[in-house]
Amino acid sequence: MSLELLHDGPKKARATPPTTHRYLCAFLSVLLFNSALPASCFSATPNNKSNWKAINEVLPSDYYRQVYIDDNCDDSNTKTKQSIPWDVGGPQPCVKNEARTGVFANKSVLDCGCGLGENAQFLAGNVGRARSVTGFDISPDAIRRANEKKTEESLLSPSQAENIRFRVASCTTLSESFSSSETFDIAVDSACLHCLSDEDAMLYANSLKDLVTERLFVGCFSTANGSEGWTNPRRLGREDLERYFASEFWDIRRIEDVW
Repeated sequence: MSLELLHDGPKKARATPPTTHRYLCAFLSVLLFNSALPASCFSATPNNKSNWKAINEVLPSDYYRQVYIDDNCDDSNTKTKQSIPWDVGGPQPCVKNEARTGVFANKSVLDCGCGLGENAQFLAGNVGRARSVTGFDISPDAIRRANEKKTEESLLSPSQAENIRFRVASCTTLSESFSSSETFDIAVDSACLHCLSDEDAMLYANSLKDLVTERLFVGCFSTANGSEGWTNPRRLGREDLERYFASEFWDIRRIEDVW
């Protein structure tokens, strides 16, 4: 599911929302995506001392901090180490598809819940690339590894790598991590929003309006996935997106299937 929203400012009237497709894609200019990942991908055990069960509840924030610790996860997906459930080994397909439109060209981009930074690297190095990309994640280990990857994997030229910045920050306390003078043309949320509780999602959405000046893409699991087999991350529908982003600051432009 993908959603696209445009940041209109507090005095501009919202346009009539588009027709909802079966699989929602949220664009503020917000983006949502669908996938069919098995339940086991989201019921992880990072180590023998902690048991993180994704059963009828939102996973605790400590899970997202610890899943990136080197001893608990491994990019090679070995049997002895816990892989990162949402890592597809590169940028998310919905981000790649949107980049083909040229929307990120010469823009400042905020990558929300950036993880290991694959989306950020792609946006900074892609043809028609972004002017700058700032990624944030709640996990210090994710940020450390993202900084290592951007210089070690030779996917970017030195000048492109310099245009990427990573920092530790939480979705629910963005005002503590970003100054009032920091703004971004576009924000990308790929598989972050649906990991938050309803209350935290509202706080997060409210904070983004102060950071984003043009548009926001949100990618998340859709309610079209059904209710059997797995309960985390949450499935979000159009009604959820409209509730989180229904204000004079956002104009929902697209809700469509992207996966």
